[in-house]
Amino acid sequence: MMDMSWISWIGLTALSIIALLYWRLTQTFNYWTKRNLKGPKPYPFAGTNLYTFIKCMPLVELDWYKKFGSLYGTFNKSDPVLKVAKPELIKTILVKDFHLFSDRVYRPAPHEVLDKNLFVSSPLLTFANSRYYSGCKCSPFYAFYIELLKNLLELLHARDRKEVNVKDLHGNFTMDVIARCAKRWFRLWNSVNGEKQWGFGYEFLLNIKSGTDEKAHQFFLKTTQHVLRQRKAEQNNHKKYNDFIQLLVDAENHKEELHDENDVNEAHHVNEGAEELEMERKTLSANFLNKQLTESEIMAQGWIIFIAGYETTATTLTFCSYELALNPSVQERLYEEVEAAVDADGEISYEDLAKLPFLDAVLSETLRKYPPVIKLQRKAMADYKLGDTGIQLFKGQDVEIPVYAIHHSEEYYGVGLFK
Repeated sequence: MMDMSWISWIGLTALSIIALLYWRLTQTFNYWTKRNLKGPKPYPFAGTNLYTFIKCMPLVELDWYKKFGSLYGTFNKSDPVLKVAKPELIKTILVKDFHLFSDRVYRPAPHEVLDKNLFVSSPLLTFANSRYYSGCKCSPFYAFYIELLKNLLELLHARDRKEVNVKDLHGNFTMDVIARCAKRWFRLWNSVNGEKQWGFGYEFLLNIKSGTDEKAHQFFLKTTQHVLRQRKAEQNNHKKYNDFIQLLVDAENHKEELHDENDVNEAHHVNEGAEELEMERKTLSANFLNKQLTESEIMAQGWIIFIAGYETTATTLTFCSYELALNPSVQERLYEEVEAAVDADGEISYEDLAKLPFLDAVLSETLRKYPPVIKLQRKAMADYKLGDTGIQLFKGQDVEIPVYAIHHSEEYYGVGLFK
């Protein structure tokens, strides 16, 4: 009898702990139901993240969009997350009231320097980076693009119509462009007769992406630090460089210009109008303008330029090539537009290239069908009433915009067409 009593007591205690734990993990799961908002069923520990373990995230996002509409609720573990796919509400969040949603979902990196990169940084550092990136233009680097593009064309001609791996080709080219424009360190891209000769930097990059080798991190961080200190030491010699590091050095010394008369060529494709400029003014106002980037923060941005810029650009170029091969009429029309803009010397200026409408349309449609980012994540920086939806967001609540699902909406774009 005594043994049974102890067994019963232990069993009752275990059940109580399990029940308490279950309640703790699920107590917020009626959050969206109480607000008359639909969404996928959440599960303990994972919330609605469990679905992405069963099916790939883009298709999960698309399924939810089709089933629950353009406004629904999900859960990151036990935290309620609002999904917004209505264009007018997206514009409110990302343009009109962006200063209230400028903070990304903060996921600290387990590294004293990398934790300061733009994608995981605090609101203050995000504002400071936005200030510097606003002055970053493509035109000063155009000569680099042309030089590297000529190298690419020479390689293709040398192969004499032999088969190539397009992803590898675009990946090598992208890495070369980033290396030249970010810090002008070294040339990584080289591929002759079908043999990959990545250079020492690419091996480090692969290790960085896996997050397993501190030597890989230190390679890029120390190189950035060396270049940065060299630039600062040369300031009195009035030596000038056209690259990303120099932009940050100039910004640190209050030499940057956020806008000039040539910005129309830089921003025509993002529709930068009165609302967008007002958003930028609000976002970059107040005390955030006084924030200066430290050396370690600049080093972190140099690192993220390689990581964020490589795969996204290489993949987009690869998908663009794929779609042009599938759609020869589009390929021919694009060729004719570019040929018409080339001068007698076979050259095309940056200003003319930036204004080619069909080229812009082809790249935009590629990004529409194959977005590098599945969803955008933002965090409310204050309590916020979302339009006329009746939904009140609390400070610190996550908001997600399902980019892939919107881009594949039959309502807006039809079914599977490249147009």
